[in-house]
Formats: sequence, structure tokens, C-alpha cells
Amino acid sequence: MPEYDAPADAAGMELGSDELNRRAELLKNNQTLCKRLVDACAAAQAPKEASDHVEEQLYERFIPNEDTPLMEQFHAESWENRPSIVTRFSDDRLKRLGQRLIHFEQPDALTPARRKAIDQTIAKRLLGLQDMSPWMTYPKAISEVDELITVASDDDLPRLHVHRAHLVAQKNRVQAQLNA
Repeated sequence: MPEYDAPADAAGMELGSDELNRRAELLKNNQTLCKRLVDACAAAQAPKEASDHVEEQLYERFIPNEDTPLMEQFHAESWENRPSIVTRFSDDRLKRLGQRLIHFEQPDALTPARRKAIDQTIAKRLLGLQDMSPWMTYPKAISEVDELITVASDDDLPRLHVHRAHLVAQKNRVQAQLNA
């Protein structure tokens, strides 16, 4: 990062511009040292299990270069033409996110079978039917409201009961959708 962008309390700022530039050049020109530093940093990190959830895969790797023009084309096309572009992505994350985006913005652009599959996946996520859901689900939200009800003031109880009833109704709606 340029020295002028570094926070005033950044380590090493007291060394001065000349010394910082000398050290930066040393690192830039010593590929062996750079590799050792990167390897040491990676070794210090706790190994992270690969996630099945696309939201947690976004920063695992870069998007392949061949997908960049397709992403631009995807965003420039009409919704009706986007499903055919999604199938051409080489990166599975882009395929899943592209289909999800089409589903939310223009579901009729998807085939009925694909739309139903995405609906069921969303319903399972909302109901917490997938292993160890890292997001809020209806059952978790209802449980949290139940805990709040046990400690709520009399003034807050009516709102909490209304909120709980809304969550239960939404959960039942999604459950019915899943069973359809």
C-alpha cells in the first residue's frame, strides 16, 4: 500500500519513507522470500473446511478469466437471455449465484423445474433443514422470540407475541410450499 494510505499508527511508520521503500523493494524483488512469507502465513492459519454454501465460497478463489466477459454479458442481457449465459460459466459459484439472481428478479425466465428446485432449496434453508445452517432460520427465530418472551416486560409482550405469530405463519407457509 502506498505510504500515504497507511494509518498513522501503522507499525513501521517511524522508520521513514526511505527505509520503508528499501524494505518494500527488497520484498518485491525477492520471490523466494515472498514465497516463504506466504507459506508461513498460510501455515499459521487454521485449516478451513470447504463450505457447501456458495456465500461462504466467494473468497476461496478468484473467478476464472474466461468468465469475466460472460459476467459482463450476463448483466447486459435481458432476463430472458440470462439463463443461457449462466450455463456457460465455468465457475460453479457463478452458475449458482446467477440462477439465484434470475430466480429472485425474474423467476419466469427459468424453467418450471429449475424454479421449483430453487424454491425447495430456499425453503429448506429457511426451515433449517440443512446441516448446521449458519444463517437465521424460522425455527431459530421463533426460539429466540420464545426466549425473549420469558424475560419481556408487560409492555413488550404484545409485540413479541405478534412477531412470533408472524414468524410461525411464515414458517408454515414455507413448509407448505416445500410439501407442494
